[in-house]
Amino acid sequence: MGVILSDRKYAIQEISQIDRILAKFQGIGPIKAAQLRAESDRLEAFTPKTPEFAYLLCKSVSYENRLNMVHALWDVVYADGTLKDVEAHVMDVTQNHLGIRPEDWAAAQTRAQEAAHLST
Repeated sequence: MGVILSDRKYAIQEISQIDRILAKFQGIGPIKAAQLRAESDRLEAFTPKTPEFAYLLCKSVSYENRLNMVHALWDVVYADGTLKDVEAHVMDVTQNHLGIRPEDWAAAQTRAQEAAHLST
């Protein structure tokens, strides 16, 4: 969830969007999604730093599922309708560490941008 707080803000509109993304991504209801988000926020303090965590994910999670994570992260980034420099940097680092091909992360970003503009 580090991408959520990368701009040091966690707006109400972002929370509801994040809960919707989690519900869709995990196939769960809104209450479970809110609980998952809250638990993720608490656990973040104990997770390894990005390179180590990404290495663990690459070893244990398929490319397709890592790409799905990137899609969800881009949705979170654009939850407030903007892309801040710090968020772009976090996404670049995260995608590189996750081994996502540039054309795949560019397509994921474009899809998230289009979805954000449609919903605003």
